[in-house]
Amino acid sequence: MFAHHHQNPHMFLAQTTLLQAMAGELPLQCGQLTLAGRVCLVPQQPWIFTGSVRSNILFGAKMEEGRYREVTSACALDRDLSAWGAGDATMVGESGVALSGGQRARIALARAAYRADRTDVYLLDAPLSALDPAVARHVLTRCLIRLMLARGKAVVVATHRTELLEEADSVVAMKEGRVELTTFRRDDRDNSRSKEAEEEEGSKYDHFSSLEVTNAGVGDLKNPPLEMAKEAKAEGSISLSTYVKYFQSSESTLCLGLVVALGIVAQVLFCLVDVFIGRW
Repeated sequence: MFAHHHQNPHMFLAQTTLLQAMAGELPLQCGQLTLAGRVCLVPQQPWIFTGSVRSNILFGAKMEEGRYREVTSACALDRDLSAWGAGDATMVGESGVALSGGQRARIALARAAYRADRTDVYLLDAPLSALDPAVARHVLTRCLIRLMLARGKAVVVATHRTELLEEADSVVAMKEGRVELTTFRRDDRDNSRSKEAEEEEGSKYDHFSSLEVTNAGVGDLKNPPLEMAKEAKAEGSISLSTYVKYFQSSESTLCLGLVVALGIVAQVLFCLVDVFIGRW
């Protein structure tokens, strides 16, 4: 099932809250929720800890070479692993190679797909939003459909990409936190593709994946840098217009004035404490 959200800044927060509630991470204010089986939540902001790519995918699970290769291929990680000199032993995280958003998303998906034997329900929060169209189609077909749905797993995907909805068994369209379109089931059809179509998809995937590797700043494929890229930063004082825009963004002038007044009172009290101690 795909939960489709209209493109609205508040919808991304709404879809995250919805999936977190389904996963049991947030309490319900009303209604009931029944979810049978073991649940795996893949958040929109993937969590990558400091360690090797392999350790991030396995996450403490036993290494099975065949399943591991199947998962990395389904998540379009083969080209990235070959681009890094150390392969899946490459260190990532705060003290490792800087990853693009697409690479982080695919590693998180690979972690979830590898634990399919311990998962019954997948909750995926915009898993393809950071991927190029061809890479997204590859991951959708090889990972979400073949590794998850085809093996009897229930998959709930929150997305705003309408071109992917045709692959869903049912769709729920939501707007401003409410269901706008009732759930419907698509006609049963054969999802298999011809050999020519898959070859065309593979060629598109190779093209877009190479662009993604280049944009990620990997550089020379034989001798890639294995250190964190330097972050860009601006120096200088903050302009007055920035403060003005910050205060104007407040929805309540009364609350803003109250916060400022409390801040002034707190500072005065701190100064009085120093004066009292100095005279005591």
